[in-house]
Amino acid sequence: MRSMFRSAAVVLACLCMSGRYSQAYQHCCNATVHAPDSALLTCKVISLQKVVITLNINELQGLDKIHRRIIRNISNRPCSDENLLTAFFVRYQKKIPPINKYPYIFRYEYEVNPGYSNHGKGDLIFTDGKNNFCIVEIKFLTEKSGRNYCVKRTQKRKKVRWQERYYKSCFQKKNPTDKVESCHLTNDLFKHKLELGRLFQKFKEEKEAIWRKKKT
Repeated sequence: MRSMFRSAAVVLACLCMSGRYSQAYQHCCNATVHAPDSALLTCKVISLQKVVITLNINELQGLDKIHRRIIRNISNRPCSDENLLTAFFVRYQKKIPPINKYPYIFRYEYEVNPGYSNHGKGDLIFTDGKNNFCIVEIKFLTEKSGRNYCVKRTQKRKKVRWQERYYKSCFQKKNPTDKVESCHLTNDLFKHKLELGRLFQKFKEEKEAIWRKKKT
């Protein structure tokens, strides 16, 4: 019997490491598991089928460090404009509402409905560690001129707004007692926040310098 519970705990650890923290469907008892290179994860059973994983502040801090390191490492190599924008928003989070209210990254590039990749993949979820969450979707809009590029920007704006609302509703359904808000962030922000625009340009130049060094 104990070995069965231990096996279930290992499965839960793997689910946690793959980004499926909020819910996992396994038969197991109350268990504490250690996932490699991650924070301590505490699993609490609320029914035979459903397991909710809760994290205290120390655990959230560990999880946050992992996510920030992954995002930083991606941006330290040649990457898409969207990945670069994500790294920028994460670095200068304290300057950007509403994510400045949420110090911890809870999820990064996660399946909105675990096990159903066709349902979409979210960008970020932030939390303050007090059951308050912010669902964040990020899009980089091309700055090229011309009618076709203008149409593409409009389409991307519509898509990111829809993603933000849909991903928020999915998360809220899974976590009905938590307070959840959402936002979408694009480089449109720099038109209104000129200081952030200058910071992004400087950030981009720094990263491009790192990329050039890696090539030589």
